[in-house]
Amino acid sequence: MATVVERAEALATQIEGTTLSLHQAQTDYSNYDFSTLPESTLSINRSDPTLATQDVVASLTYLKKLKFHYTEQYAKGRYTRTIVSDTDPGIDQKTHDDLQASNRELKSKLKETKDRLAQSYQEIREKAPHVEEAFSALQTSSAQARKLAQEILDAQLALSRLRASYPEPRLSVAAASAKADEQVERMQEMENEVQSMQTKIGEMKEKNKTAMKQLEQLKMERAQAEQELDSLKVEGDEDHRILGLYDWFSASLTMQKSLLSIDSIEHTASNELRITYLLPEPVTLALVFQPNTRNLAAAQLVDPPPQFDTDITDLLGVFQMNGDASGFLTALLARLRHMRTQNEA
Repeated sequence: MATVVERAEALATQIEGTTLSLHQAQTDYSNYDFSTLPESTLSINRSDPTLATQDVVASLTYLKKLKFHYTEQYAKGRYTRTIVSDTDPGIDQKTHDDLQASNRELKSKLKETKDRLAQSYQEIREKAPHVEEAFSALQTSSAQARKLAQEILDAQLALSRLRASYPEPRLSVAAASAKADEQVERMQEMENEVQSMQTKIGEMKEKNKTAMKQLEQLKMERAQAEQELDSLKVEGDEDHRILGLYDWFSASLTMQKSLLSIDSIEHTASNELRITYLLPEPVTLALVFQPNTRNLAAAQLVDPPPQFDTDITDLLGVFQMNGDASGFLTALLARLRHMRTQNEA
């Protein structure tokens, strides 16, 4: 990585230090002192290349004419000096032939040189825009290379700082993936717990509605009982303790139901009771008594949950012989609570 950065910086420095003739000519043209030129030349718009080209062509034509005039005058002078001279210059036909051959050779070389020069000018005109575009692209690439090199150095510095801030051991890709999978599983479990809690909240709301309905019904029953109590009062011999005894009896009955985990008691027949326990799942027990007695005749669990599915005939046989219905209920409740504790464990 360091080698690439160094090469990029070296290339950018080389490009910035390179001066092409095109840009150098532009700089020289901008810094040229035009005050030394004649007024006819200064009148030309320097920003228009076409006008500048026409002016150069006119100057070349003038210089050619001037050169021809100079050559003509030089030849005339030399001819005059040769004629008036006392010495014989010794010019013969061979001298003329040699001069003509030399002139032809020089003209041929001059023509070839002019052709090459014209071809070079044409190539310069054709390649100048491409060279300028290529140089501009090269400068842009150089700037980008320098920028990328700086970004690479910054990234290396940031990486070094991160490594210094978080020394070994650092998480590998596999460890990070495993941890992410573990967190996803944990989030899924928590999502399931949230859904379960929402379901329980819905059930509790339904139970709360049912309890509120039962409370309203009990309030109505209490109001009805108070009305009946008022109607049974004897004039002149009112017993103010009846209302207190009624409240005490109701509170005692509620407390006993709470201690025995009783949810409801239902009379399904003249000699049959159905007691529903909350453990916390509802478990319904059906008790059948002998007619017109308090002796327990039969008992069974009605559609119990799987964790409370048990045979109660042994308990029923023991307490049925003694006629102890309350003892049977106490023993059965203890067994059900023990089964719940084992299931939770």
